[in-house]
Amino acid sequence: MAILPCGSVSIPAARITDIGQFPERTSIDLAEEALDGALGDAGLRRADVDGFVWNLGTSVGANYDVACRELGLRPGFVMQTWTHGRFTGSCIGIAAMAVASGAATAVACVGGIKGLPYRGEGDKRKGIGRELYMRPAADALTRYLQMYGVDRDRLAEVVLSAHRYAGLNPHAYRHDGLSLAEYATSPMAFEPLKEADCYPTDESAGPVHDCGVCVLVTSAHRSSASGREVYFLSGQTIQGGPEEVYFGRPGLGDPPSSFQPSDRDIAAFTACGVTPSDIDGFYTYDPFSSTVWYSLERFGYCEPGEAPSWATAERMWLDGELPVNTNGGILAAGHSVGWGQIVEMVQQLRGEAGQRQIAGVELVHWGSVFGDSLILTNNAERCGR
Repeated sequence: MAILPCGSVSIPAARITDIGQFPERTSIDLAEEALDGALGDAGLRRADVDGFVWNLGTSVGANYDVACRELGLRPGFVMQTWTHGRFTGSCIGIAAMAVASGAATAVACVGGIKGLPYRGEGDKRKGIGRELYMRPAADALTRYLQMYGVDRDRLAEVVLSAHRYAGLNPHAYRHDGLSLAEYATSPMAFEPLKEADCYPTDESAGPVHDCGVCVLVTSAHRSSASGREVYFLSGQTIQGGPEEVYFGRPGLGDPPSSFQPSDRDIAAFTACGVTPSDIDGFYTYDPFSSTVWYSLERFGYCEPGEAPSWATAERMWLDGELPVNTNGGILAAGHSVGWGQIVEMVQQLRGEAGQRQIAGVELVHWGSVFGDSLILTNNAERCGR
């Protein structure tokens, strides 16, 4: 179901901390840094926050009630999700629905991301992450390669593009880039996925990065302190159903089947009269390089089976047809559960992306392999304002 705020919702600020390993810092400490930064950018106080979406919780961190108490927030609208990229876009979408419905006027979507909650217990965790995360992704890719007869090494284009962008992102965990030769010699993590195709992990395949993030979602009548407005144009939350495939797109289950984007896949586009050709920058959840292929196909940027040839580093670069994950994504900037891409979208529309800035950007799209979708704009006329 598409969300239709019709320009009644804006995103006045978004902040992310550095991405890295900060064992001395708690999830709430990281979240507080991002929250204070975003509130300062928006010219708001903690007392103005009447909605709270918390992307964390037991067992990897404090639940929403503890977070609200320690952050000094008294929201009347609260939602909490497990820290997983499946829920990142939906957090923003649900906050937008809360604001559009009048349930809240200023929602802080906050995450205090702590990579692996079991550090120091590697022997106990060995293999679990590989079965939970890597095997489904590897199985989906195996079916894709067999179905379309494409070369898995075409994934290098996705990975090298991500690392090139990360080199321009001051918050990224690494800036040293990756060469084609280094990609070619990267060992297999879980065949046919190389280590370079996967999110940064420890020996148990657990994410290893920490960061704090805050995206403010407010009524559009609250002007941004900077005067550079970002509007929520339309969107849809995560999708469910027997055709959905974990870390794959519909059609890549067992047995595999044909696929074409459905009406509900492109509902966010239909709702606001936008097409993929109108989009200036695409952002997606990329714990595996293959999920970029699937997301491009799911939302109609290219035909099923064409992503390997369509998604070239040139096309996905700043001056290309469709810049993709200009922050470096999870693959190269670090595992922020996809929040880094959401923050990047806001920074792009506010003209604050520095060397990563897309010239003339007006429309950006978040679309994940799980079917959630967000379309943001800085053009008030598109919102009827």
